[in-house]
Formats: sequence, structure tokens, C-alpha cells
Amino acid sequence: MTPSIAAVTLLSALGSRLSALGSRLSAQCPTPIMFPMSKQVSPELRAKYDEIFMQVILGTQAEAQTTQPQAPGNLAAMFHKEQVADALQQCAVLIAAWNRGEIDTRAIGKCAASLKGLGLTAAAERIENLVKIDGI
Repeated sequence: MTPSIAAVTLLSALGSRLSALGSRLSAQCPTPIMFPMSKQVSPELRAKYDEIFMQVILGTQAEAQTTQPQAPGNLAAMFHKEQVADALQQCAVLIAAWNRGEIDTRAIGKCAASLKGLGLTAAAERIENLVKIDGI
């Protein structure tokens, strides 16, 4: 079975767009931010910043759920759905870690990457700033 010309053209165009997106993301963050896997938060600081933390997470989840695929077609919709699901999953990981008295820096990085892929750079920056919520 040979692929149709339209399918090949679509896959080629999608590959070019994904390559361009990867180049843009690399240009935005040329060197990865390295943090330890988790950062401990004292119960006092957690109680003090709990409302702010949850506002950031819940706002991020709402923003991610309202996004639309950046390109037409089923393949773009599939990738978009995966990125939204990944962002929501990482938000859940962040909440679970917060409830344990930790800030999961690996989940912050993954969530921020998904948000940037969805075109939500401001939300990604808010998530990345959670590592500094205690001012340290």
C-alpha cells in the first residue's frame, strides 16, 4: 500500500513545523535549567504559600485545557491532546509533591516544557517560578 501524495505532503509539512517548533524552543531555553529533583518546603512555608501555589496550578490547568491545536488535522489534534494531558499530569505530580512538603523540580521542568509547546509561555514561567516560592 503506497501513501497518497496528500498524506506525504501533510507529514512533510508537519515534520517541518515540528522541527521549527523544536528550534524555537531550543532558542528560548538554550541550556536546560538544572535543579535537584525535589526541594523541601517546611510546613510553615507550605501553610503560608499554599493558596498561591494552588492558584498557580489551577490557573495553569485551566489555561492548558482551553488551548486549541496550532495546526489543522487529526495528527496535530493528537499531539495537542498529548501535550495537554502531559501538562495536567505534571500539575497533579506537583500537587502531590506539595502535599508531601516538596517542590518537584523535575515535574516543573516537564510541565513548563508542555506549556511552552502549547504556546503558553507566561504559564510556563509561572510554573518555573514555583521553585522560588519560598524566596530561596
